[in-house]
Amino acid sequence: MKQIFTLFILTIFFLTGYCQDFKYIKPKLTDSTKVVKTEIDSKNQFERIYYIDYAINSQAKKELTNFGVVNTDPSESIGSTYLGILKNLKKKTRKINSNLPERWVKIFKYKGDWILFNDIPKYLLTDSCLITFQMDDPVSSLIVDYKAENNKYDYSLLSYNWENPTINQKYELQIKIIDSKRLIALWRFEFQGQVTYDLMIPINQVSYFPAMVMLETDLMDDENEIFDKIDYEKLWNK
Repeated sequence: MKQIFTLFILTIFFLTGYCQDFKYIKPKLTDSTKVVKTEIDSKNQFERIYYIDYAINSQAKKELTNFGVVNTDPSESIGSTYLGILKNLKKKTRKINSNLPERWVKIFKYKGDWILFNDIPKYLLTDSCLITFQMDDPVSSLIVDYKAENNKYDYSLLSYNWENPTINQKYELQIKIIDSKRLIALWRFEFQGQVTYDLMIPINQVSYFPAMVMLETDLMDDENEIFDKIDYEKLWNK
């Protein structure tokens, strides 16, 4: 009992010690969190903290899996991009039959272990379109072709051309499941010869992973540098 009480006191001292160092940000540290990095620049009034939350149902995970209200009204961005693409089609598209989950969020690696982080984009993959959630309003791309083989899924998509609304923009999405047990997937986008990757996981798997939380006074565009560097091409070709 004495050892448990001593550990409890040390934990409280450790957590409050971190909190007292900060003047502007107020991290909510508990016994389910672990601080991994702090930055304080008093001269420039900059503060940042990274900590891992190991709670199964943490606030960080609730924020990560919150897609907001998906509004397909024609006056909204999802509706306008979707209907704008349809106007340019000569024939109707068919709905696809995929066994993939709908809602996906990003996943990273930190010191070799998988970890979540509230980052964009997030994706909603339906039977007819891919809805992308970024900094701006969400937009929709139409699925015009689809095929699946083993653990790889190929999509041909059309997106709304803001510069010339009379012409749809074509791009390809390939999804490769790299961990079938936890449904970790590598998404490969190819648009106008440029290839980009995102490591994604469906939200029904989120409870199995810890979440990295980052608080800072100013956005610095280097928030993801704490994570392991991954050779996506090598991972894709494994």
